[in-house]
Amino acid sequence: MVLKMDKELTLEEMGLFSIMVNIPEAKEATAEYLSNFSVKDSYKKVLRLLKGLVDKGYVTQHGNIFSAVPEKANEYIIE
Repeated sequence: MVLKMDKELTLEEMGLFSIMVNIPEAKEATAEYLSNFSVKDSYKKVLRLLKGLVDKGYVTQHGNIFSAVPEKANEYIIE
């Protein structure tokens, strides 16, 4: 497994983005749904991370749905 080391993303953002691109149900999801992947991270924290990913161009937001950007996702797929 090789992941591109993007110094623009925090480790937490990389982890959340990796979940989004590697779990089919998470490619397009709400912050509430994604917050269920961690018992330690609150909805507010996941929402903050998602907003950071939107600002950096890794995720798009349409209403309350967040989607991984396909061009960025190819760099984070675990095989």
